[in-house]
Amino acid sequence: MQSKHQIPKSWKLAKLKDIIQRTQLGTTERGETACGPNISLIKMGNLGWGCFDLADVEKVCRDKINTEIDILRDGEILFNTRNAANLVGKSAVWRDIGSEAVADNNLNRFTLLSDSDPDFVVAYLNDGKGKKSVQSLAVGSTSVAAIYWRDVALLEIPSPPVEEQHEIAAILRTWDEAIDKSSSLLSAKRTHFAAVRRESIEASCKFTRTPVPLGRISARVRRKNNGQEHPVMTISAKSGFLLQSDKYSRDMAGSSLEHYTLLRQGEFAYNKGNSLTSPQGCLFRLEQDSALVPHVYFCFSMAETAFSDFYVHVFESGHLNHQLFRVINSGVRNDGLLNLAPEDFFRCTVPSPPHDEQVRIARTLDALKSEIRLYERQLELLQKQKRGLMQKLLTGEWRVKC
Repeated sequence: MQSKHQIPKSWKLAKLKDIIQRTQLGTTERGETACGPNISLIKMGNLGWGCFDLADVEKVCRDKINTEIDILRDGEILFNTRNAANLVGKSAVWRDIGSEAVADNNLNRFTLLSDSDPDFVVAYLNDGKGKKSVQSLAVGSTSVAAIYWRDVALLEIPSPPVEEQHEIAAILRTWDEAIDKSSSLLSAKRTHFAAVRRESIEASCKFTRTPVPLGRISARVRRKNNGQEHPVMTISAKSGFLLQSDKYSRDMAGSSLEHYTLLRQGEFAYNKGNSLTSPQGCLFRLEQDSALVPHVYFCFSMAETAFSDFYVHVFESGHLNHQLFRVINSGVRNDGLLNLAPEDFFRCTVPSPPHDEQVRIARTLDALKSEIRLYERQLELLQKQKRGLMQKLLTGEWRVKC
């Protein structure tokens, strides 16, 4: 077995500049899209770690482009030279998509010599030790960092015989295909779940001719901190309840928690903080035993006549957003909170179908959500297994037969 810093005897270490046949910057041309035939402009936002996102591509005027030089060629590697610090240094192999494209000048383009496989090189640059080496070259700030090509060109990368590079690249492509398939299935499951949830909640409204104010089927929770040990939590629009120390990298203690609200398992909290993900705030149920949450949250428990699991789906679907938009006063306060009075929040109406119908809808949606979690776990495992495989194959610790 190879040590951590060794490569096989049949491999060599090569500076990137020594395996490159041709390199150039992307184009600075933009032009007017109305001047004639238009082609795609690949920008840093379209470039991922080893892949491209072509769902939203800018178009530039074909007449402004030097066809001999600027048009992307199949097998070229595009390298991101400027981005946020955690994103700079991305690279991917461009493949012929049947239509012409150019790259902008935040991307460097290079073509390898024939004894190097571009997919192998990109896999190394985008993962593990290679990725760390690339990003260590970045200069600038967290928001805007740059990597200079003169530094990238001096990077040393493992260089197996080209036949072995081809085999390694083929193995990794097989894993990519499995990951892409799993990701597509997960996306389809999420789309299906969102549609079923929307239809179910809309149908539940038909059982109640007059929507019910939230305050009528809930009781506000204003329980103060009892001085005992409880996790201090906050609410994220994307992730629900999170430990405050995980989100803000600091712990709250002592008198700073005196006015926090003590929440019990199964109770709800509405965070009226404004965010791009959730401009009307976000509302989640606590699944942990207890938590201390900021006193500015609107906390409540559902009445016994209301099936809590059903209302988890109602709130997570954004059912209240349209009503909240109408009652929230314009602007955001200096503390970042929406101008929303508790009485206006609890006047928002929710569907209240018969209890057995609430249970039926909740059980159906819970089953679909459980299925989504299984697909998420499957995708996570595939991605983790691929990362482990790459660490072995790209360093020569595991060999392939050619």
